[in-house]
Amino acid sequence: MRSGVSRAFRHKPSAWRAMVLLLCSFNSAACAQRANDGSDAHYQRGIKLREAGDLRGALREFQTTVKLRPDGANGYYELAKIYEDLGELKEAAQAYQRSIEINPHQAVVHHGYGHVLEDLGDLQGALRRHQEAVRLEPREVAFLVSLGGIQEIMGDKDSARFNYERALEVKPGFQVALYNLGNLYAKQGDTTKAIEFLQRAIELDPNDKDAPRRLAEVKAQAEASGQNKGASVISGAESRKPRS
Repeated sequence: MRSGVSRAFRHKPSAWRAMVLLLCSFNSAACAQRANDGSDAHYQRGIKLREAGDLRGALREFQTTVKLRPDGANGYYELAKIYEDLGELKEAAQAYQRSIEINPHQAVVHHGYGHVLEDLGDLQGALRRHQEAVRLEPREVAFLVSLGGIQEIMGDKDSARFNYERALEVKPGFQVALYNLGNLYAKQGDTTKAIEFLQRAIELDPNDKDAPRRLAEVKAQAEASGQNKGASVISGAESRKPRS
């Protein structure tokens, strides 16, 4: 299970097309070259195939895109996402890395790369990618929660709590941050705060199946210990990772 919101923020085709049009207004020669090399057509077909669920077909289109435009950061980003969806994580990591080498200023690419590195077991590398995503976009709640999640996994619970709280300052109703804070407080034995945040998470998403179970566990532990706050460890909490 991943530490944060792994798929909440992806480049949309419309956004990429708007970027292309903007570049055309400044450099018509570059855009003519892009049109002539055919890479944009393959890129758009890849987007459509992915949306239709044809991941292998999309993979072929994005492979052709980067072959035709080896200096295109977004082509490598889309290629990385397809590899990730297919479970080919080493290839995904290579494509994310290449996208960042071409353009190191897209926070969403660092964010995606961080999750892949986490899945590959490179927690230090994942931490650096999530830190960079937050540095580039410090008010993006998904990035803050992902950073907090990897920090929690690595045992830095104070920093994790800080970033979950930062996410809630930006968006008070961000359900994932509420759940993760509740689970974190449960791990630390503070059942009063754990109950508070888990209840708020459930209010925001009544269809959430896991949060009510966590809440029931915390309440049961609080009742058994005869206290709502203390140093006791909630049963099973330490094995629970932050929500993805």
